[in-house]
Amino acid sequence: NKTLYDVGKAIIVAGGKGKDDSLWDATQMVSNFAYQALLYQGFTKDTIYYLNANKDKLDLDNNGEFDDVDATSTKANLQQAIIKWANDTDNLTLYLTDHGGHENFSFSNAELLSATELSGWLNTWQGEKNGKVKIIYDACSSGSFLPHFVPPAGQNRLVITSATADQKAYFTDNGNLSFSFLFWDEILKGVDVGKAFTDTS
Repeated sequence: NKTLYDVGKAIIVAGGKGKDDSLWDATQMVSNFAYQALLYQGFTKDTIYYLNANKDKLDLDNNGEFDDVDATSTKANLQQAIIKWANDTDNLTLYLTDHGGHENFSFSNAELLSATELSGWLNTWQGEKNGKVKIIYDACSSGSFLPHFVPPAGQNRLVITSATADQKAYFTDNGNLSFSFLFWDEILKGVDVGKAFTDTS
């Protein structure tokens, strides 16, 4: 039974073109919702690493402190989160959302991460511990990452994308009508990953 919340750590990446991005409000909303869904299913602040441009401005667990975002969304911070922060778990969930692009994830107008580079980091992480990786990626052309996310031989990797390589992803009503919102709403209800995907698709 593939679940997001059996054991392990999770990394959330709110990407895009920055805080002036026309999709930023929707991107941040679905990323915050993913954080809440993971908390509800047993993750903790210590087992979620959240990358968001609005560091020091979000209080997602209502403790009166802006301490839920761990770092800003940059390539270096994501690499550190995968290679170092997640080094003590063998079960990693990675959720990413941005504008999308063919085989590229955008942190800003100036900083892109290629599918090959991200897969290389995940290969390194898995190769050290034979760990399980679950990737959920919501963006236009997110399916273009799939050929690059084939795991190393003998490794377990589940990949879910919201679109094919040449499809658009939609974030309407400030993100309330999106693959991400529907998917994380299913996870919030305790549905397993496979059923959440089929129910959302």
